[in-house]
Amino acid sequence: MGRWHTLAWVCAMIACGEHHEAGAAHDVQSGREDVAGAAGRDAGMDSGAAQTAGGCVVALRVGRCCDKYMAVSRAEVQSDECLLPVPANPVRRAELVTRCAESFMEVCDAGPCPEELRTPPARLAVASGGKCRFADECHTDADCVVAKSASGCCNCAAAMPASLLETDTCLLPAGQMRDRPPRCASCDLTTFCPLCSPPDKARCVVGEPFNLCRSATE
Repeated sequence: MGRWHTLAWVCAMIACGEHHEAGAAHDVQSGREDVAGAAGRDAGMDSGAAQTAGGCVVALRVGRCCDKYMAVSRAEVQSDECLLPVPANPVRRAELVTRCAESFMEVCDAGPCPEELRTPPARLAVASGGKCRFADECHTDADCVVAKSASGCCNCAAAMPASLLETDTCLLPAGQMRDRPPRCASCDLTTFCPLCSPPDKARCVVGEPFNLCRSATE
């Protein structure tokens, strides 16, 4: 009987050990799954942040029935020629509109586009929650400037956020136009551009939904 008790005790210990090892293996596997799941969640959260890491801009989507202003990442602008950062050059837009419209394959009505689509809600964008959104252009008059683009043709000076000049070397303060900066598109237009009436001064207009830079006469 002693031997039988001893054998029963040994077998019980072996079974217990196997059960413990199986449980430990399960815990390890569960831990791996938890880590993998957390990594996947982190990657999902980081993907949007990574997309906006290079900054956000406001761009004109050319080619749809009605052009649309959008807050997008700089990476999107670099990969899509149909997105023109503001201020969008009118001649460049005219060059792209047919080619970009064909890529969307839309059938458009002959009616005019809504007025709210003709100007952006704001010309600045910021990253928020992994996405780009429109943002205030100014808080004081000092945040606004009268500037003109040296890229392309037929650009008129306008009141705009001064911060745009910090990120776009082709934007120059009005009255300080000089030789075309490097990498700015040249002007090969053979026709005359319409006359411009540049504003004398820019001011910050506080309002909803965004604070905007406007001409002092507006």
